[in-house]
Amino acid sequence: MSKERYEIRGKIGQGGVGAVYRAFDRNLNREVAIKRVLTEEGFDANDEEDGATKALLKEATALCSVQHPHIVTVYDAGVDEDGPYVVMELLSGRTLDEMVERGTMTWVDFRETAVQSLEALIAAQDLNLVHRDIKPSNVMVTWLPSGKFQVKLVDFGLAKFSAKPSLQTIDHGDAVFGSIHFMAPEQFERVPLDQRTDMYSLGCVYFFCLSGHYPFDGETAPQVMAAHLQNEYTPLREYRPDLPDWLCQWVEWHIALKQDDRPNNAREALKRFLAFEQPVDAGAPAAVQAVPASSLAMENSSGSDSKHLTGPVPIHQTGPVPASSAAGKAKTETGRAKLLTGAVSDSVLNQKETSSTSAKAATPQVETGAQPTLGSPPAAQPTNLPNAVAGQGVKQVKGKSQGIKVAIAAVLGVAVIITAVLLSSAVGGKKDEEGLLDLMKLAAKPTTTEVIMTEEQVDLLLAKAAKLDFDKDKGLIYQTLFLAKTVDGTDVDGKIAEFATTKRLSEQVRQKLFQVLKRRESPNVVDSLLTFATRSTENKSVVAALDATGKNLRESNLSVLIELIATSESSDIRRAAEKGAKRLVEAEKGNSSVSEALARAFKNALEAAPRQAFLRVLGATGGSEAARVISDALESDDTATRISAFAALQGGGNPATFNQLYSAATKEKNPQVRGTAFESLLSYSKNSTDLSPDDQRKMWTKVASNLRDSGEKRKFIAAIATVRTSWAAFLVRPLTSDADDKVSFRAEKALQVLEN
Repeated sequence: MSKERYEIRGKIGQGGVGAVYRAFDRNLNREVAIKRVLTEEGFDANDEEDGATKALLKEATALCSVQHPHIVTVYDAGVDEDGPYVVMELLSGRTLDEMVERGTMTWVDFRETAVQSLEALIAAQDLNLVHRDIKPSNVMVTWLPSGKFQVKLVDFGLAKFSAKPSLQTIDHGDAVFGSIHFMAPEQFERVPLDQRTDMYSLGCVYFFCLSGHYPFDGETAPQVMAAHLQNEYTPLREYRPDLPDWLCQWVEWHIALKQDDRPNNAREALKRFLAFEQPVDAGAPAAVQAVPASSLAMENSSGSDSKHLTGPVPIHQTGPVPASSAAGKAKTETGRAKLLTGAVSDSVLNQKETSSTSAKAATPQVETGAQPTLGSPPAAQPTNLPNAVAGQGVKQVKGKSQGIKVAIAAVLGVAVIITAVLLSSAVGGKKDEEGLLDLMKLAAKPTTTEVIMTEEQVDLLLAKAAKLDFDKDKGLIYQTLFLAKTVDGTDVDGKIAEFATTKRLSEQVRQKLFQVLKRRESPNVVDSLLTFATRSTENKSVVAALDATGKNLRESNLSVLIELIATSESSDIRRAAEKGAKRLVEAEKGNSSVSEALARAFKNALEAAPRQAFLRVLGATGGSEAARVISDALESDDTATRISAFAALQGGGNPATFNQLYSAATKEKNPQVRGTAFESLLSYSKNSTDLSPDDQRKMWTKVASNLRDSGEKRKFIAAIATVRTSWAAFLVRPLTSDADDKVSFRAEKALQVLEN
């Protein structure tokens, strides 16, 4: 790479095998991104067999072959004395996972994301290119000058041209590339991959964007892999009941266990998406059409808990648009492509004009001929009614008594007062609406850190959040509440918490408000959230409330968490309460009262699931009482209890606890329990960096002396390679002559790192 041409201006990021830098191309006067493979000492630029070099240049070749607005553009590639490099366009924006952190996608935003990402894959698949590492962090969202957003698929580091199926790439560490939450089942089984593998990963990404949850999840990597292989996931409809059924089923079509049950390619997926979305006959009246379930190939044969198509899938059609609303539709279509989390949608900015137009359209129109005018001959009236007011006008009647005139004046006065009140209310409501729009526009700016408002405006935002459907403007309301700060010192957190925990709301709205409270990180709302958690029957809302407590839990809150772990019938609530208890333990580190309370809860628990949860939390306390309870659990005849006890001992920092863990692990004969025990030994050793070098050496030496098979040896090498000491190299060196080639190869690589 010509250093005269490219000026390196800083590192953007670094992964396991590569780093990306911001640079300036002096020849073309533009900023670029340069990706390099991390090379070891002694790198030979002329070594054509170097695997990392070949992989990076293959990526460059692949990308140069695909010219598409939704795929990152490659400008240059090569190898120099510092190693291989690729020069590509510098993207300024956010990744999808960063976007989802700020809120799940609305329908409008998801539509644009789905269409653009599928178009990108169509271009790649037309060249028989399989990406193999599609995940939210590899999908960038950038904004165009028009205000619309553009999706770009990046990082084809694992991409491979393959007209025929190919096996998943394995690195020299025997680790599968890619993100485990978005990998297809065949990538774990190392069977041939094809375009349907990318469709599965893309389906996982879509699920994540719409729900904020991984479709296949677990507390450990093996649990996540098992979820993929068993196709166990919560139906998207349960997370997003506001979405059309067909959309949820379309997403779940992508994540079918069997490759044959997924879309064959991106072109087929996009075609089906547009067929569902668009009416078959645009001129027909509004109707509901049905598409046979079999046409989607979404029937899941794996026996999972997910919903299946058992009948026709409704597609809601929209009839012709009236001419009077054409302008309004044009405005909506113009603003539909802007992400809420990045900028205010056009529909919000144009809402003043739209609402004004709508108000005019909604005003009752009276035909001129039917409306009496002042001074016109009186219409025939019933004899028992005063002929004072008829229709929209007040008639002047000659020859009537003064009393009737007074009555007419009184009626007219009341009408004027009522009209004035209505006009005042309308003007006030319009001003309130305009004020909220201004606040929302301010909240949408990336540089805004707080939005100053009145207590009344906070109330209006909450009311708006409760009443609006999940349309494209709603996320902006939550963003405004997140940044809200009142001029009079009103407790905004308290108001949001009271509203979210006491009002009758949809579960989605309640969960969104809890997410706002989590981001605001206020300790003042913890009691309200926990009270709600103990009384509510909305399981997902309870989980969201517990999550919203964040790092603000203290000893006084422990009894509520213990109660939820011990008595809740929902495994999701138990897990959320367990996570909360671990956060509390971290905040109350060294508090013996916390450890003792958890030990009592363990003894009193009647069911296995709560007992195991209390064990895991106890392990985080590190106290003597916890050590005694866990020691007894390690001797239990119950396999699940022993696994939980080993899992509890991963904190590190206490040689005595490590010795207890090591002793139990060496005696363990059950392979499943031994696997957890060995993982705990490695975790404890890695987390003991605060101990003296001598204590650390003793721990690692004991682990090295009890390696039972090649799998444990490889895991040991990978873990100790991060310990940059001479004795670490001493423990690895004997493994370089191991009979297993994978073990010896990994040991040699680790030794090179440790000795340099």
